Order: sequence, then C-alpha cells, then structure tokens
Amino acid sequence: MTAPVFTQDGTKKKFVPKRRAPYLLQNEVINQGINKPISSINDSSQTLDDTSIKIVVSKGSENKLVDKGLECSQNSINTKLNYHEEVSKLCGIQKRIVRYFVSCCTVRGESVTGPVTIETLSSVTNTTKKTLRKVVQRIIEKGLMERVGGKTGKSGFSVFRFDKAFVNAFRLQLDLESSQSFKNTFSLVKKTESTKTSLNENHSLPKEWENIDCRDLEEIGFGLPQIRQIYSKGTNTADTVQTSIDHFSFALQNKSGTLNKYKNKLGTFMSVLQKGGAWVEHDYMSPQEIALKKLAKQRKDRLERLKNLEEDFFSNAFELWSSGLTEAEKNGIIPDHVKKALFAKDIQKIIALKSYFKEHFWKSNMPDELKKIKEEMNTL
Repeated sequence: MTAPVFTQDGTKKKFVPKRRAPYLLQNEVINQGINKPISSINDSSQTLDDTSIKIVVSKGSENKLVDKGLECSQNSINTKLNYHEEVSKLCGIQKRIVRYFVSCCTVRGESVTGPVTIETLSSVTNTTKKTLRKVVQRIIEKGLMERVGGKTGKSGFSVFRFDKAFVNAFRLQLDLESSQSFKNTFSLVKKTESTKTSLNENHSLPKEWENIDCRDLEEIGFGLPQIRQIYSKGTNTADTVQTSIDHFSFALQNKSGTLNKYKNKLGTFMSVLQKGGAWVEHDYMSPQEIALKKLAKQRKDRLERLKNLEEDFFSNAFELWSSGLTEAEKNGIIPDHVKKALFAKDIQKIIALKSYFKEHFWKSNMPDELKKIKEEMNTL
C-alpha cells in the first residue's frame, strides 16, 4: 500500500488519478465553461484545427458506433451544406444538443467532442434517452456531424466530430443571438413582467388541458408552455389539440419527408393551433391501429405457412398410400364417369384418387402433429 503524501503545512495531499475516466472528462468540460458565453472563450489560442484531432476508434469495428446508449447508423459530414443556413434551422432539443457538443469542442480546442455518454447528454439537455437517440440520429443524417468512435461496456461513450466551418458558424450564431438579446433587454422588461404576472395568475389549467400528452413532440420543443399559449388564445379545445399532436407525431415518424418543407416545424404547428385549426393527416393511424395491422399481417403469414405445411403432410401421405395400390385397385376406386371420359387424363384420375383418400383414409390416419396444427389454424 502506498504511503500517504503530505504538503508543507502538514495536511494530507488529495490523490488525483492520472488517467481520467470518460465521466470525469465530461465533468471537467462542464466545469471549465460549458455555461460561459461563447465569445468569452473565443481567442486565438483556441483555433480549431482538424490536424489536432485524436480519433478514438473501437477495434474490429470500422464504421459502427460502439456506445450502445446512442447506437444508430453511421453517416459522414456533408461539407457542401450551407452551414449558416443549417444553423439557423436548428431549434429545440437539436439546438441544445449541438450547443453542448460545440462547447465541448471549444473547451478542447478541437472539432471533436471527446467522450460523450448518453447519461451526461440526457442530464445536460434534460431529455429522455429515447428522444435523444432519435434526435442525434437526425442530426447525423443531416450531415452536420459524424461519429468517429467510442468505447463499449458499462462506461461506454461516443465521440463526435464536426466540420471546423460548422463550429465557427454555430459560435457566430450564438454570439449574434446573445448580442441581439442584450439590445432588446430593456424594451422587453415590462412585457416580460406582464407575461410572468399573467402566467402566475393563470398557472392552473383545466383538467382536460393538463391531461394533454405531448411527449411525442418533445423533439421539436413542444411542451407545457406551448399548451398554455394555445389555451390563453381561447380559440381551440383540448380534444382538438390532442388529436393534432397525435397526427403531427404520426407525420414525424412515418412521413418526415412531407414535413421537410417547413423550416420551423414548431412554429408551423403552433400557428395552426393558435388560429383555431387542427393538424390532420388523412392517412393517420393510431398506435393501436398500427399494432393491430402488424398483428393481422403476422397471423395471415402464419396461417399461410400452416396451410402449406398441411398440404405437404397430405401429399406425402397420399404418395405413400397410392404407391401401394395395384392398377386394378386404382380402377376400382376411380369413378366410371372419369374412366369412360373420351379425353380422360392421368391428372383427372389422380384427383379422383386424392378425393377418395381424403374422404376414407386421411381424417382417421392424420398424424397427431398435424391435428395440433389444424387446431391452431382454427384459432387464428
């Protein structure tokens, strides 16, 4: 055991580990200025240089994300994008995630984030892990960032990389927003105080409005504040708002291409509801309908497989039975009208034999396994 180390004044020196775990690194990033204004850390000593990037890649997995918490498909950065335009489109959870990642890059002086765990990201953005996985994947699919590695296991993490030009564009946007916000502060004081007073006076919503479930729209920034705004307009009902949320969520999950024409999805959705309208998808299906549709298809496929299996059993049993018959026995079974037909073919004789076999032998000699299968078919 290593002897304790004391300082000159006699106090025991605190042990500091040389190798830092991913979660310690994230705490360091947060403590070193994650909440500071971007301009306060934008100096010449922190220029972003892609040549200084240290990429962590898992062994045996070239293009696969290894952190199970944030696992999804791998995409490369699209350097042909207009980064200033893409930055202006970011809102809600997407913007909070990118802001955190860019802050990590800025503190490191690189265009890579360093190790990021889903637990840390969930805590910083105040978002569920399920929502984070969807939103992070959409950011990657846009070509704004890429995954460059990570580590598996209980303390797994992922590393993300941005294009240097995108990081600079995002930092510039934040500086502009901060400057504009400062200029408008004094003119908005009275309005803000009035709004706060109004919200406090109308803090409680009617029960039917409080029961509105808007979790499926968290990724676009829709929540309780937006519900309060709609309620304060007095132009809509709780039922219409809930139905619109369900339909818009359906479109996000199943028809995302049709919503890409709206740069500000939250603003578009809010505008419809505040005007007293409703968001309606004509091919909308509720989660229950989708589940029933999948179940019906599964049952149909299984019934088809069971029918094919029964036919195989029957064919094998018929071949075995008919092979033991003499021609005289077969002629005794085949009906006279089939034998006397001028154009009688072998196939017609076989059909007659199968019909006789099925009626007189098959039901009584059916294997137990097949009987169980037929019973299962009757329950479907």
